[in-house]
Amino acid sequence: MKRRTSGRWMVACAGLALLGALRAAPVDLAGGDLVVGAPDDLAADGYVNTADAVSTVTLVFDDDAELPPLSGAICLVKQGVGTVTFPEPRDYTGGTVVCNGFLAADEPSWLGAEGGAITLEGGGLSFWRTTGEPIKLLRAVTVAAGKT
Repeated sequence: MKRRTSGRWMVACAGLALLGALRAAPVDLAGGDLVVGAPDDLAADGYVNTADAVSTVTLVFDDDAELPPLSGAICLVKQGVGTVTFPEPRDYTGGTVVCNGFLAADEPSWLGAEGGAITLEGGGLSFWRTTGEPIKLLRAVTVAAGKT
């Protein structure tokens, strides 16, 4: 492995060369959209959007996964039959759309900023609170026509 002066590492093995920047921070979407096709493709440090325009992060895989941190103007779209778990609160502001599968969290407030709407076009939400207290969903939830 060789370190280059640009802050990148070059890894070579049997004719295969991988060039990538080392990350210790979230990936900045900068107003662009992202489609994630497998849980292993999720950035461990999460995603941030520093632009004014809302970025969309669409999860299209069927496997279960933990959601990395999301921050800024991001709309989370869940497709695929698996369950995506929020292991801790997230503060993204663009809302949440569940097309298939489930989103799971300890608290409804973990599903992004309070002003972000939740739209169920299929699939659902799952909360696992263990304190015995009632769960309060204090935000707009839209259920698509023909869904329950």
